Amino acid sequence: MERQPAIAVIRQRWVAGQKRSRRVAKVALFGQHTRLRAVPGKADALVTKFLEAAKLQHENRACQLIVAGRSTTEEHTVHLVEIWSSEEDWERARNSDEIKAWAADMPGLVDAQPESVTFDVAGGRGLAI
Repeated sequence: MERQPAIAVIRQRWVAGQKRSRRVAKVALFGQHTRLRAVPGKADALVTKFLEAAKLQHENRACQLIVAGRSTTEEHTVHLVEIWSSEEDWERARNSDEIKAWAADMPGLVDAQPESVTFDVAGGRGLAI
Protein backbone atom coordinates (compact mmCIF):
# COMPACT_ATOMS: atom_id res chain seq x y z
CA MET A 1 0.00 0.00 0.00
CA GLU A 2 1.43 3.34 -1.07
CA ARG A 3 1.51 6.13 1.52
CA GLN A 4 0.21 9.55 0.56
CA PRO A 5 2.42 12.55 1.12
CA ALA A 6 1.53 14.39 4.34
CA ILE A 7 0.35 17.46 2.44
CA ALA A 8 -2.18 15.35 0.50
CA VAL A 9 -3.60 13.92 3.75
CA ILE A 10 -3.86 17.41 5.27
CA ARG A 11 -5.63 18.69 2.16
CA GLN A 12 -8.14 15.79 2.19
CA ARG A 13 -8.95 16.47 5.85
CA TRP A 14 -9.32 20.20 5.20
CA VAL A 15 -11.69 19.58 2.26
CA ALA A 16 -13.74 17.12 4.36
CA GLY A 17 -13.95 19.71 7.15
CA GLN A 18 -15.13 22.38 4.71
CA LYS A 19 -17.88 20.08 3.47
CA ARG A 20 -19.01 19.43 7.05
CA SER A 21 -18.95 23.18 7.79
CA ARG A 22 -21.18 23.90 4.83
CA ARG A 23 -23.66 21.26 6.02
CA VAL A 24 -23.75 22.78 9.49
CA ALA A 25 -24.22 26.28 8.10
CA LYS A 26 -27.47 25.19 6.42
CA VAL A 27 -29.06 24.39 9.78
CA ALA A 28 -30.38 27.47 11.56
CA LEU A 29 -31.16 26.62 15.15
CA PHE A 30 -32.67 29.29 17.38
CA GLY A 31 -31.08 29.98 20.75
CA GLN A 32 -32.02 32.23 23.61
CA HIS A 33 -30.29 33.09 26.88
CA THR A 34 -32.47 34.73 29.51
CA ARG A 35 -31.34 36.30 32.77
CA LEU A 36 -34.09 36.66 35.36
CA ARG A 37 -34.16 38.28 38.78
CA ALA A 38 -36.21 36.17 41.15
CA VAL A 39 -38.26 37.54 44.00
CA PRO A 40 -35.94 37.33 47.04
CA GLY A 41 -36.12 33.81 48.45
CA LYS A 42 -37.75 32.42 45.27
CA ALA A 43 -34.71 31.66 43.05
CA ASP A 44 -34.84 27.90 43.74
CA ALA A 45 -38.58 27.87 43.03
CA LEU A 46 -37.96 29.70 39.74
CA VAL A 47 -35.32 27.17 38.68
CA THR A 48 -37.71 24.34 39.61
CA LYS A 49 -40.41 26.03 37.53
CA PHE A 50 -38.15 26.09 34.46
CA LEU A 51 -37.24 22.44 35.00
CA GLU A 52 -40.99 21.70 34.90
CA ALA A 53 -41.12 23.46 31.52
CA ALA A 54 -38.25 21.28 30.33
CA LYS A 55 -40.25 18.19 31.29
CA LEU A 56 -43.29 19.55 29.44
CA GLN A 57 -41.16 19.82 26.29
CA HIS A 58 -39.59 16.37 26.66
CA GLU A 59 -41.53 14.88 23.72
CA ASN A 60 -41.23 18.02 21.58
CA ARG A 61 -38.56 17.20 18.97
CA ALA A 62 -38.15 20.90 18.15
CA CYS A 63 -36.84 21.55 21.66
CA GLN A 64 -33.14 20.72 21.56
CA LEU A 65 -32.11 22.01 24.98
CA ILE A 66 -33.44 23.75 28.08
CA VAL A 67 -30.95 24.50 30.85
CA ALA A 68 -31.83 26.41 34.01
CA GLY A 69 -29.67 27.33 36.97
CA ARG A 70 -28.83 29.88 39.62
CA SER A 71 -26.05 32.42 39.27
CA THR A 72 -22.99 31.74 41.38
CA THR A 73 -22.35 35.46 41.82
CA GLU A 74 -25.81 37.05 42.11
CA GLU A 75 -28.05 35.63 44.82
CA HIS A 76 -31.43 36.22 43.16
CA THR A 77 -30.42 35.66 39.52
CA VAL A 78 -31.52 32.67 37.45
CA HIS A 79 -30.25 31.85 33.95
CA LEU A 80 -32.21 29.99 31.30
CA VAL A 81 -30.73 28.75 28.00
CA GLU A 82 -32.96 27.31 25.29
CA ILE A 83 -32.15 25.88 21.87
CA TRP A 84 -34.92 25.14 19.40
CA SER A 85 -35.11 23.91 15.82
CA SER A 86 -36.40 27.35 14.82
CA GLU A 87 -37.78 30.54 16.31
CA GLU A 88 -41.18 29.57 14.93
CA ASP A 89 -41.08 26.28 16.88
CA TRP A 90 -40.13 28.21 20.02
CA GLU A 91 -43.03 30.65 19.49
CA ARG A 92 -45.46 27.78 18.87
CA ALA A 93 -44.43 26.07 22.12
CA ARG A 94 -44.45 29.36 24.06
CA ASN A 95 -47.98 30.13 22.90
CA SER A 96 -49.38 26.66 23.55
CA ASP A 97 -52.18 26.28 26.09
CA GLU A 98 -49.96 23.95 28.14
CA ILE A 99 -47.19 26.55 28.55
CA LYS A 100 -49.66 29.39 29.12
CA ALA A 101 -51.15 27.40 32.01
CA TRP A 102 -47.65 26.59 33.30
CA ALA A 103 -46.70 30.29 33.25
CA ALA A 104 -49.72 31.49 35.24
CA ASP A 105 -47.81 31.79 38.54
CA MET A 106 -44.59 33.22 37.09
CA PRO A 107 -45.37 36.81 38.18
CA GLY A 108 -45.04 35.69 41.82
CA LEU A 109 -41.54 34.33 41.14
CA VAL A 110 -39.97 37.04 38.96
CA ASP A 111 -39.00 40.43 40.42
CA ALA A 112 -38.07 42.33 37.23
CA GLN A 113 -38.41 42.23 33.47
CA PRO A 114 -36.34 39.30 32.11
CA GLU A 115 -33.31 40.15 29.97
CA SER A 116 -33.16 37.94 26.88
CA VAL A 117 -30.61 37.63 24.10
CA THR A 118 -31.33 35.51 21.04
CA PHE A 119 -28.61 33.92 18.95
CA ASP A 120 -28.08 31.68 15.93
CA VAL A 121 -26.65 28.39 17.12
CA ALA A 122 -23.49 27.37 15.26
CA GLY A 123 -23.27 23.94 16.90
CA GLY A 124 -22.33 22.15 20.06
CA ARG A 125 -22.10 18.79 21.72
CA GLY A 126 -25.38 16.91 21.93
CA LEU A 127 -27.32 19.06 19.47
CA ALA A 128 -29.11 17.46 16.55
CA ILE A 129 -27.34 19.41 13.83
